[in-house]
Amino acid sequence: MACRAVGRAGMRGSTKKRGATWAYVVDLGNDNATGRRRQLFKRGFPPKKLAEEALTQVLDQINQRQFVRPVKGTLGAYLLDQWLPTKKHDLRESTWHGYDKQIAQT
Repeated sequence: MACRAVGRAGMRGSTKKRGATWAYVVDLGNDNATGRRRQLFKRGFPPKKLAEEALTQVLDQINQRQFVRPVKGTLGAYLLDQWLPTKKHDLRESTWHGYDKQIAQT
């Protein structure tokens, strides 16, 4: 198992064998709101070396403060909640309502 500490916060990650493939897990610290531990887990790397390289990239992104945690959600939810409201002033009202209706149906 490979472990690597990064930065002052002590970001740690490791690789693990999962069946026929390898995975990495990165400890992202505790959630400020809930106090629960946060981890990023990614699997499906055939050789261990690929898992280690991917782990190194994620740890480097975290260390450089460029890491964006993946968000679970649907495209429709993103379009309705975030994208469409920003376009309201750029589109005609009928176009905006058409987009709203189409997105809501999907």
